[in-house]
Amino acid sequence: MSASLAPECNEVKERYDTCFLKWYSEKYLRGQEKDNKECADMFKEYQTCLKVALKDRGVDKLVEEAREENKENDLKHLGPRSMICRSHVILIDWVTHCYCSPFNVALQGQNNVQGEPINSISSIELYSVYLLTFYRRTACTATRNSASMHPFSILTLGIFVAGYITARWDLVTRLYELAIFAWENGVVTRAAKAFAALSVLFLSIFAPTVFLARKETNLHPRRTGTGVSAREQLRRRGSF
Repeated sequence: MSASLAPECNEVKERYDTCFLKWYSEKYLRGQEKDNKECADMFKEYQTCLKVALKDRGVDKLVEEAREENKENDLKHLGPRSMICRSHVILIDWVTHCYCSPFNVALQGQNNVQGEPINSISSIELYSVYLLTFYRRTACTATRNSASMHPFSILTLGIFVAGYITARWDLVTRLYELAIFAWENGVVTRAAKAFAALSVLFLSIFAPTVFLARKETNLHPRRTGTGVSAREQLRRRGSF
């Protein structure tokens, strides 16, 4: 279960979450029409606990305490930008300054000679600025190895998935509890039987169709020249 914003309300919230999960499972898996008064009373108790905590410490204090508790996790996943990223940005700024300025100066000189407006921009300069802007935006997100299926990329994806599952462990726990509840109440068995019945129905229609198609193919083999236009067949006959 997810933790409450106020630590003293964690016990009440855990009881409410358990009650709500039980009611939800009984209503939507078993189909029992059951009221939610017990869970509503627990929710009111949890709401009262939160109101007291907000009145005593305020929202800012509660958020600050929650951030302080998760400080190590935040530093691990939301750390500052690395020096490699900053060096990329500095290099791109230098390239932009060195290459775009000569383009602009040469363009102004050319336009002055031909008598065209000074503010017109060549396609080369526009393309250069576009590329540099794109690389500037992606410099901090690109990895050292840009191969999409590189082992380090797969490892990074695995770490990200594991981190997400760890961060949303409450969701994983609820799904696990729902799976256990479904198994105990025969939902998985009924789903397996339905899948088997649909598979048999599909095979009973598909298998005879394939058998008849192969039988027709063997009875009527393709002759020489089949699939060729009449004009091509006449041309081939005339050549012999």
